[in-house]
Amino acid sequence: MTSRDLLVVACDTIGDTSALLPLKKAAVEALLSAASDGLALPPGAARLLWSFWANAPGSRSWRYADKIGDVPDERVRAEATHILERHESGDDLRDLATDVLAGKGHAAHVEHRLLLALAERARDEREAHRLARLVGAVHEARGIELPILRMVRDRWAVSSVPGVRECSLLVAREIVEPDLPFVERMLADPDADVRGTTADELTMGLPGRELALGAVEARLRVEVHPHALAALLRAQASLVEDAAPPRRRRR
Repeated sequence: MTSRDLLVVACDTIGDTSALLPLKKAAVEALLSAASDGLALPPGAARLLWSFWANAPGSRSWRYADKIGDVPDERVRAEATHILERHESGDDLRDLATDVLAGKGHAAHVEHRLLLALAERARDEREAHRLARLVGAVHEARGIELPILRMVRDRWAVSSVPGVRECSLLVAREIVEPDLPFVERMLADPDADVRGTTADELTMGLPGRELALGAVEARLRVEVHPHALAALLRAQASLVEDAAPPRRRRR
């Protein structure tokens, strides 16, 4: 029996309504391991994996989860989109749907209307972080217009939930045009974690960092929280180093 034959048997096992759950899990692991090794899966395998996970999200194999999203399948895409649109979907299903839609087989087809609707509904850090990951994948796959990116960023930046405001920085990473007013607003956020995360993002290359040294030093003069203060000092050192002229080598 060839490896191809074994993968076909694995597909048949997942689709067999009489097969026991442990046997189906083993079949799922076999398919995902094969995909991870670069083997071509039998036709319909991605849809079978999706259906298995959608009906038993707690049985999901996390370390191979991205493989199913790399295979384009319109029905899988439609069902994953429907899960995200439904208010009553649980976190496990929403995490699964996000991972699938962020895959190479789907990201370029995710509609802007879905991203904007989800941005409006994000009420906690987990929801916002989930969508920020999807926004990043869609932007990489086909590009998202700057007004839409700014709309999501600015909507979250005024959230009453500090974790959602922090996630606005994840969207800000995708906006290449410098926006100093946004940076200044986030450095003055009432939550110390948000201020510290903003400073850390500047250290790691947040667009607009080349204009932000004055804003960082202004915040340093009034910052009292130790963690935010440490992050600001790191950002200051990084920005000063960037601004310094390159040293000439001695001959």
